[in-house]
Amino acid sequence: MAALRITSVLCLASALLMLPVLFAQDENPFAQWERLQKQTELTQSAEESAEPKAKRAVQMEYFSGESEPAQTTSNKSPARRETLKRKAPVGQLETEPESEVTVADFESDDAEVQITLIKSEADANDGNPFEEFAEEFEANNDGARIPVQAVEAVTAEDFEPAEEITLDEPEAIELTDPLTPESAPDAVSQISLPEGPQSPAVTLQWVHHDEFSVGQKCRCDLVVENTGRSLVHNVITRAVLTQALQVVDAKPAPVASGASASWQFDMLKPGEKKTIELTVVPRQEGDTQMRAFVQLTGATSSKRAVTRPAVAIDLDGPENTGIGQQVAYTVAVTNPGTGTARNVIIQAAIPEGLKHRQGSLLTIDVGTLSPGEVRRARLNLEALRGGIHNLAVRVLADGDLTEQTAQQVSIAEPKLNIGVRGPASSKTGQSSPWELVIVNEGKVESSNVRTKYRVPTEYEFVRANAGGKFNPADRTIEWFVGNLEPNGAQKFTVVLKAVKPGENIHQVGVVSEHGGMTLAEQKSAVVGSADLNLQIATQQQRVRTGEPALFVIQIENRGSSAAQSVGLSCELPSGLQQTEVAGPARYLADNGVIVFQSLPQLAPGQKAVFTIKTTCLRSGNHKLRVRVGSDSISDPLIGEESLLGLER
Repeated sequence: MAALRITSVLCLASALLMLPVLFAQDENPFAQWERLQKQTELTQSAEESAEPKAKRAVQMEYFSGESEPAQTTSNKSPARRETLKRKAPVGQLETEPESEVTVADFESDDAEVQITLIKSEADANDGNPFEEFAEEFEANNDGARIPVQAVEAVTAEDFEPAEEITLDEPEAIELTDPLTPESAPDAVSQISLPEGPQSPAVTLQWVHHDEFSVGQKCRCDLVVENTGRSLVHNVITRAVLTQALQVVDAKPAPVASGASASWQFDMLKPGEKKTIELTVVPRQEGDTQMRAFVQLTGATSSKRAVTRPAVAIDLDGPENTGIGQQVAYTVAVTNPGTGTARNVIIQAAIPEGLKHRQGSLLTIDVGTLSPGEVRRARLNLEALRGGIHNLAVRVLADGDLTEQTAQQVSIAEPKLNIGVRGPASSKTGQSSPWELVIVNEGKVESSNVRTKYRVPTEYEFVRANAGGKFNPADRTIEWFVGNLEPNGAQKFTVVLKAVKPGENIHQVGVVSEHGGMTLAEQKSAVVGSADLNLQIATQQQRVRTGEPALFVIQIENRGSSAAQSVGLSCELPSGLQQTEVAGPARYLADNGVIVFQSLPQLAPGQKAVFTIKTTCLRSGNHKLRVRVGSDSISDPLIGEESLLGLER
C-alpha cells in the first residue's frame, strides 16, 4: 500500500508540474472552479451525512456522450480490498467466560490460536477428536487402550508456572534460527502456500503408558498433531506440571522457560504429528495434573493482479473562427491504463470570448471507463468577442487521477473604418459636396452594416446619393449598407449649403451586426460673404447747358461679413464737366475719369456715399458710368446714370 501511495503522489506531482505550462497560477481557469466548489461544500455536508453520497457531477444535456468499445479486453478482475478478521479462540469450557482465554495469554498478538480440549471417557458421547488416533494406537499395541487425562477448566491462573519443577536434563536445547513473527514474512515467502480460506488446527493429547506410582519412573507422551487441512508454522508447545511430578527425561529435549518447558516445531504438515516423550517420577499420592498449551501460526496466500488505471483527454476543434459564428469542439476522454477508472468527470472552463448556453463552468459525469475505452462529448459554443482566447478542459477520476489540456481559439471580428472629407471652409450661401467612405478592414464579412451622417447647424441639407434619408428631428442622414466583404468599401456623397458663419464638426458613424460602432469627424468653418449693393442717383433728369448737375453714388454691404478693399471709379461723359468731388476716400481725376482710393473694408450694413458735381456743357444725352470692385466679391459691380442736356 505504501508503494501505491508513493506512486500516486509522484503521478500527482508530475501533473502539477505541467500546469504552469498551460497557465500561470493567477490565470488558471480552474482556480475559480475550486473557489466556487469550496463555497458549496458547507451547504452540502449536512445532506451528505444523512443521504447516500451523490454523484460527483450531474449529467448535463448540453453534452451528447458517445462511447467506443474498448480496444483491448482485460481478463483481470478489478482490485478488491479485503479485510482479514482474527478468529476467537475455541474449545473453552461452557462454564468459562470467553474473556478468560485470549491471544495475549499465549504471548503473541499475531497468531490465530485454536485450542482443542480433550474430554474423559465419561464424556465420550460428546465425541473424542482423537478417537481415530486412539483406534490406531490400539491396533498397534495389541488392543491396549490409551488412558485419557481429563482437562479441567482453563483459567487465568493456569498460565502461571508451577513453583517447583526440576529437570534431570538441565541443559536446554537451543533452537537455531527460530521462526519469529518478525522473520515469518521472509520465511513464509519462500514456501508455497495454499490459496483460499484456511482453517489451521492443532490438537494436544496426553498419552499415559504406565501406572503412576510414587517413586517410580512413569512414561507419558504429549502428542502434537496437525488435524487441519492446511500447513501450520511456528508451533510452540508448552507443558506445565505440578510440584508432585519430577521430570527425569524428555525426548526431544525442551527449551527451558521459567518453571515450564517448551518445544518448538517450525512446520507441521496436514496430518503430521510430533510426540514428546516424558519420563516422570510421582512424589506424592493423590490426583496430579498435567497441562499443555499450544501456539501456532496459520497461513494462507492469495494472488491478485494489480492494475493501474489512467485517464487522458483530447480536445479537437477549430483554432480560428469569426465573431458571431457557431463553433463545435469534441472532448475525448480515454483510459490508457490497465485498470478501471471510476467516477470519471469532465470539466470545461469557457473563456469570456466564447459563450455556452449553460454558463462558463461546465461539468459532465462520464462514470466508469474500462481499460482502452473512449468517451466523447460535444461542446457547442458561440464566438462573442474577437481576439485570442484559451479554452481549457480537464478530466478527473478516483485515485487523484487528473489530466488537462487547453486550446487557443482565434476569433476574427469585422473591423469597420469610416472617414469623411469636405472643404475646410465655406462661405455663407455656398453649396459644397461632402464624401463619406466606409471600409471593412477585418478578415470576416460584416453584415447588416448601417451608417449615419450628422449635419452641423451651420449647414442646410440639399441632397444625398444612394438613398440616404435626412431626418430633420436629429439632423442625421442614414444609409443602409448591408453586407460588406473583407477589404470591401462603400462611398456616399451629400451636398450641404452653408447658411451661418461659425466653426463646426461633421460627425459620421458606422455599425454592423456583430461589431462595435466606429466614429469619425471632420472640422470645418463657414465664412460669411460680403454682399455689396451699388446705387446711383441725380437730382434732375433734365438740365440746360451751363447749369450744374449733381450725382450721388452709394455702396452698401448687405452681406454677413465685411467687404475687403472696396474701390470705386467713375467715368464722366464729354458733355459734363467735373466741378466738385466728395467721398470717404481720396481720389484722382484725369480727362473725365475719377478713381477713388480703395476703402480697407466695409463692414456688414455699412454704407459709403460719394458725390460728384458737374456742369452741362452742351445739349444731348449724357451718361455717367460707375464701377465697384472688392476682394470679397468675385465680379465687380457696374452701374450708370444718364441725364438730358437742353439748349438755353
